[in-house]
Amino acid sequence: MLRVRRPDRTVFELALRAALGAGLALWLGTLVGLEDPYWGAVSAVVATAGTLGASLGAAVQRVTATLVALAIGLGFAALPWSGAAVSAVAVGVTYLVMITLGLDAGARLAAASTLIVTAIPGASALDLGLSRGLNVPLGCLIAVLVGLVVFPHRASTQLQAGLAVDATDATALAGNAVLAYLADPGVDPGVDPDSLGARCTRLEGRVAAHRAVLRDAGREPGSAHHLADLDARLRTVDALLDDARGLVHLAAAATGDTAPHLVAGELRGVAAALAAAAPVATATHDPVAPERRSAVADALLALDREFAEVRRRLGTVDHTTEELARLLSVMRRVHGIGTALTAVGTAAPG
Repeated sequence: MLRVRRPDRTVFELALRAALGAGLALWLGTLVGLEDPYWGAVSAVVATAGTLGASLGAAVQRVTATLVALAIGLGFAALPWSGAAVSAVAVGVTYLVMITLGLDAGARLAAASTLIVTAIPGASALDLGLSRGLNVPLGCLIAVLVGLVVFPHRASTQLQAGLAVDATDATALAGNAVLAYLADPGVDPGVDPDSLGARCTRLEGRVAAHRAVLRDAGREPGSAHHLADLDARLRTVDALLDDARGLVHLAAAATGDTAPHLVAGELRGVAAALAAAAPVATATHDPVAPERRSAVADALLALDREFAEVRRRLGTVDHTTEELARLLSVMRRVHGIGTALTAVGTAAPG
């Protein structure tokens, strides 16, 4: 079923940049007398992206794919044979070359360009090659320049905001997973492991997307001094997510366990501290943030002390090895969350 999406401001901005880039490329290509200036307009649309870094990446990919395709296409066009079989072989060779060069993302564009050069009846391969070879860089350049002037967005800024949200959500997810580990899901559906698993999957998708945004940020001029901090923040979010994911899996496997109640009060204290710390998980200037991170550390210390006391009283002897192993894994995971939050607190401001 078709779902109608209401465009937001970002969509309108992207549409305007694409329209301006295409129009300018078509006008300028015609003005300077380039043949087939619509190729420049097509390239401007292809190179238009949400951020400057993404636009630069798309532009480089587009130009590289075109140059490789033209070289292969002209080589095949110079052969004494022509026809569907030659064009098909040229497309296959283009795919192989692009993938061998590590340019997988541009393989389809390159193959299409090769097909155009070798398959249009009666056309001059050299003229087609020169037409695309001049129009494509022009269109890509215009797209990048439009992105610099009209509603400019930097990938580094977008990534910093996105990672803050990821860290907040991962910390909150970890706290909920601790409660799910303690609770009977039938009694407290708000911490049902299945719903936590769905949240974890969505968060994993966002973090994976942010790795691509980090690559885009590395292409942006003037971003070098931000990259180390952004990379550190992403690694911290990865650590938070890894421990949160582990807690979700442990909660799902712990149905019927009685060992969690050995330190139930302390684990609830850890969950409460994580819930309070989540909104300031990546704050470096908020005066409340260090206090709430310190509360997490205090809750973890209380958990360790109580478990040590339980062991001293031989309170663990009535529980199975599997239950105790899960309890120790939960303790290790929440300590990992605390370590990651400490790393956030000592990181340099972005």
